[in-house]
Amino acid sequence: MLLSLVGTPSPLTYWTLHVLRTVVQVLRAEHSVMHVFRPDDVWACWADITGKTTAPVILFSDCAEGGLCDLLLSLDAPIIVTADDPSDTVSYLVASRNMRTEHALRLFSQCVSSLEILLSASQVFSVGKELYDRAVNDHVREMVRVCGLIAGEEEIAQIMLQLTINPPLRSDALAGREILGFVPDSRLPGSYDVLGEASPLTAVVAEQYGAILRNEPLQKVVWPRQIFPNFDDPDQFLAGPQQMVGRARYLVLGPYFHLPRGEWKVRVEIEVTHNESGNHIRSELVSGDAVVAAIHAPLPKEGVFAFDMTLTVLEPFLPIDVRIYMLYGAIEGTFLLRGVRFDRAPARPSGTEAALPTPKLRLQSLSAP
Repeated sequence: MLLSLVGTPSPLTYWTLHVLRTVVQVLRAEHSVMHVFRPDDVWACWADITGKTTAPVILFSDCAEGGLCDLLLSLDAPIIVTADDPSDTVSYLVASRNMRTEHALRLFSQCVSSLEILLSASQVFSVGKELYDRAVNDHVREMVRVCGLIAGEEEIAQIMLQLTINPPLRSDALAGREILGFVPDSRLPGSYDVLGEASPLTAVVAEQYGAILRNEPLQKVVWPRQIFPNFDDPDQFLAGPQQMVGRARYLVLGPYFHLPRGEWKVRVEIEVTHNESGNHIRSELVSGDAVVAAIHAPLPKEGVFAFDMTLTVLEPFLPIDVRIYMLYGAIEGTFLLRGVRFDRAPARPSGTEAALPTPKLRLQSLSAP
């Protein structure tokens, strides 16, 4: 017997794993839990576990690689997908792991980009924030059903008894109360207060990915300047214009965020002022360790400009970064990354081999100098 639980690294996921383990413990006793991220993680311990016992196996992942999602779908076994709302997930990561908001957003983009592979599949049962307001008893019965198990009233009562030790669970107890008691640093939906000044940034970035969790098409993603690390000050992020004065170097390097599978048109917008001596830039689009597109262009003296590249994402787990390198040292000038926008191309019919457009090898002026 195989069960899979995949979700965001957030309270709903960890408490649902607790419920799932308790259900299996009461109804089937012996079982194994495998915390996995990639297909190789499964194969590394699968033979060892299944060679010793035929007890149920729970595959659990709070940040699944796309390849793992493909594997789970191919096994044709029940898959439970859990996801707190975007802002709540990011807030929980900040509170529970002491992460910077920008780093929590990066991890969130990685987890959610792979979940898109699962959410429309027929064997997937989705659990969202509505669970907080549901009775634990109802959720337990639902987990029993989803797992294909059978439980009588005495067994349901035993599951409820084992979910908490002190006090025993009442039959009408709400899941939200139990989640808060079981998962440290958790809060009810919308009740986190840990982001402070970073709250607008979370709303801008994370909520875009929320379309995936609602099982809606994600057609556009905008990465604002504020999530890109500052190459000249690695502990900070880009807050405004950068001085070009100094050696040849990276002006932009990051942000190592993630996107769902698909073909994407990438537009990078920049602004330059007082570049009187002239310069050149090389920009690369990198997926994992591979450079997938690049341009080389002279940098004008002044104005707002953009350039386009294309990207095909096959594995959402791989980070994506945009690199802009100033090829020569400078004695004046400022450079501003205005933002990076990704637009998803329509899916091509299976077997279509049409090539994507090649990158434009010049800057396009978006305003008069």
